[in-house]
This record gives sequence, C-alpha cells and structure tokens, in this order.
Amino acid sequence: MLGRGEMGGKNRGDDESTVQTVRDIVAGAEHLLHKQMQLAEAELKADLRVQARAFGSLGIGALTALVAVTMFLVTGTLALAAVMPAWLAGLIVTAAVATVAATFAVVGWRRRVRQPLLLTREALKRDARWVKERLA
Repeated sequence: MLGRGEMGGKNRGDDESTVQTVRDIVAGAEHLLHKQMQLAEAELKADLRVQARAFGSLGIGALTALVAVTMFLVTGTLALAAVMPAWLAGLIVTAAVATVAATFAVVGWRRRVRQPLLLTREALKRDARWVKERLA
C-alpha cells in the first residue's frame, strides 16, 4: 500500500519539479523565439537599407545610360547631317528609334497577363463549389 503523499514512486515534489521544468523549457523557447524574431527584424531592416542604396545606384546608372543613348543618337544625327539636310537626318534617326520603341511595345503587349490570378480564381471557385456541396 502506498504511503501518504506517494503516488506510484512519485511524490508531489516530483510532479511540481516536472511542471516547473516544462514551464522553464516553454519560457526558454518563447524567449529564444522572441530573440530570433528580433534578429530577423534587424537583419531585414539592414538588408532593406542595403537594397535601397543598391536600387538608388541602379536608378542613377539607368538614367545615365539613357542620357548616353540619347547623346549617341544626337551624334548619329549630326553625322548624318554632314551628308544630308539636318532635318532629314533627324527624321531618319527619330524614325529608327520610334520603330524600336514600337517593336518593344508590341512584344510587351503580347506578353501581358490576360487573365490575372487565374489559378487563384479557379481555386476559389473550386472551394466555393465544395462548400456549396457540403452545405447542400
């Protein structure tokens, strides 16, 4: 027969000790998760700052490249103006640039998404049908 305060080889102190150990483990895990979230947040902020600076540099580079291309076109126009009237040289270069622009515009228009979120809409329709079937 078990003595008073004993339960199959365990006493109340063992149960309290186990509960406290579990609480300590849960508290430690919560603390660790909180610290990991803080680290992830700090790392994300740092990464975003680096990305912002990188995109700023890329933007300046793209703008400068656009200016350079424009200058090449002006130079080409001036070179053509040496052998033909300046207005005709300007017209030829402008027509060439407009043709390139129109070609990219047509290609881009053909590649556009014609049915946005198609898979998501189909999944939502499927889910709605499933819910209707279950409720019917």
